[in-house]
Amino acid sequence: MRLVVPFTNLRPETRTALDASGQAYETVRMHDDDSYFALLSGLWAAGETFAVVEQDIVIGPGTMPSLQGCAGDWCAFGYAYMAAGAYYGLGCTRFSAALLARVPDALDRVAVMHDETHRPRHWCRLDSWLSAVLRESGEKRCEHLPPVGHLNRYPSHGCAEAPDPAA
Repeated sequence: MRLVVPFTNLRPETRTALDASGQAYETVRMHDDDSYFALLSGLWAAGETFAVVEQDIVIGPGTMPSLQGCAGDWCAFGYAYMAAGAYYGLGCTRFSAALLARVPDALDRVAVMHDETHRPRHWCRLDSWLSAVLRESGEKRCEHLPPVGHLNRYPSHGCAEAPDPAA
């Protein structure tokens, strides 16, 4: 399974946890607000099973074995985010080759989605937009436990009202 870690500011705790897992991974620097979309589009088009661990997620010792050993096609670990409790976004997610083959146009459909504060392809809403497309396609997410750590529980880019307590 290919594991990618998109980042603008890769947290040392994230890297330490990934290194401790023994799972090979590749870091991919995000240069602008559309880079994450471009990365996901390329991974989707390649058609091979892949997982994402975001720059501020701290996986546990059983996280990667759980994702690799699961028969689910869309798997995610929850994490704390704002007041949502366990949020199942892109933070720690795996997509199987079978899912990519069943919904090959998922990122094409996401590419045109927008809202009043986010233009199409903006990184901030990719998780919810992709989730919506997959659900509309009849896919079901396999939600793994225990939750993974999240070092940045509040958006730092002005998309929500809640302040980042670490700031």
